Amino acid sequence: MTELYGGERSLKIALHILKEIKQIELAARLEQKWGTQRNSVGQRSQLDASPSDKPNGYAAAGSRQENSESRTKYMIGDQHFIDKHRVRLIDTISTVDPILDRLMSKNTITQENYREIRSKSTSTQKMRELFDLGSLSTLNGKDCLYDVLMELEPFVMEELKDAGVK
Repeated sequence: MTELYGGERSLKIALHILKEIKQIELAARLEQKWGTQRNSVGQRSQLDASPSDKPNGYAAAGSRQENSESRTKYMIGDQHFIDKHRVRLIDTISTVDPILDRLMSKNTITQENYREIRSKSTSTQKMRELFDLGSLSTLNGKDCLYDVLMELEPFVMEELKDAGVK
């Protein structure tokens, strides 16, 4: 996208899309990190730089390489804690509505997602539906879910952490 539209235009497009899908917090972080301002000397921003000009660890668009900041503290090897313990979380979490409330307040899920998941009759169905959301397929979405679960289900989360150590 940066090759086609240039750095600043690509950022504006990405910010617009994120805001449209209610990822306000992610959009704010993106804008804060990359901004649309050129530095005081008038040099190109990192968005305008070619892939070879970027600092070590930054990959060209579409590359699988990640920088160290994109790796979350909730990773266990190459797998996120949420992914590693998906089955146990689905089977164990029995009160899903407060989790949905928190995720909605953090703009991790939409009102439509919220209503759809709440319409399910069992907690297992609700958790499965929650895990199937696209917003929870990102590291940020998984991190947010992890934080919410630590707040609302600390004993379950600690049990899973302890089980992962053994």
